[in-house]
Amino acid sequence: MKPFLWARKYPVVKFASTSATLDPVIVSTGDIVWRWADGTESYAANPGSKDMSGTDGKHELVVRGWDTVTQLDFQSDELTSFEGLQYLTSLTYLHLRYNSLTEIGVVTNLTSLTYLSLGNNSLTEIGVVTNLINLTHLHLSGDSLTEIGVVTNLTSLTVLNLYGNSLTEIGVVTNLTNLTYLALGSNSLTDVGRLNTQHSLTSVYVQDSSFDALRVDRAL
Repeated sequence: MKPFLWARKYPVVKFASTSATLDPVIVSTGDIVWRWADGTESYAANPGSKDMSGTDGKHELVVRGWDTVTQLDFQSDELTSFEGLQYLTSLTYLHLRYNSLTEIGVVTNLTSLTYLSLGNNSLTEIGVVTNLINLTHLHLSGDSLTEIGVVTNLTSLTVLNLYGNSLTEIGVVTNLTNLTYLALGSNSLTDVGRLNTQHSLTSVYVQDSSFDALRVDRAL
C-alpha cells in the first residue's frame, strides 16, 4: 500500500522547526513517512539533514504502528513545538535537548521510557511527571523552570538533573526511592525543603545556590 494511503489511518506527530540542519533520528521497525514543510516526503527512519529554512517549519511524522518506535532524538533541531508524544507508548529513549520548546505535553503514559532529556529548552514547567516506573534518567538542566510540578513515583529513577534553572522551590518530589544523584546547582533555591523517601541519595549537587537549610531525611 502506498504511504499516502496507509498513513491516513494512523495518528500524526506534528513538530515545528525551520532549522537549516534538521536531522531527526528515530528507531522503529514500522513503516515511516516524514512530511516536510516544503511539500516533500521521506520514507527512511533517519532521513538525513534537511534544510527547512524559508518554510513555515510545520512538519509531520507518521509511523505504521507507533508501538514499534523505541527511540526518538531531536537534539539541536530548533524545535519550537512537538505534539503527539502520547502515541509513543513503547518509547524507551527520548532526547529533545537544545531546542526551543516551551511545553512537552503529556508524558505520563510513556511507561517504557528509561531516558528523558529535555534540557536547554525554554520550559518554565514540565507539568506532571509521574508513574514512569522504568525511567532512570531525567535531565532538565539549562531550562527556565520556576517550578518542576509533580515528580513522583518514579521508582527506578537514579539521576535527576535540575541544574541551571530558576527554581525557588522544588515542589512535590516524592517516592523516588532509587534516586542516587540530584543536581540543584545554579538555581534560586534558598531552602530545598524535605526530600521525602530518597533513601538511595549519595550525591546532592548544590553549587552556586544560596541554601539557608538543606534537609535530607533518610529515615522516613
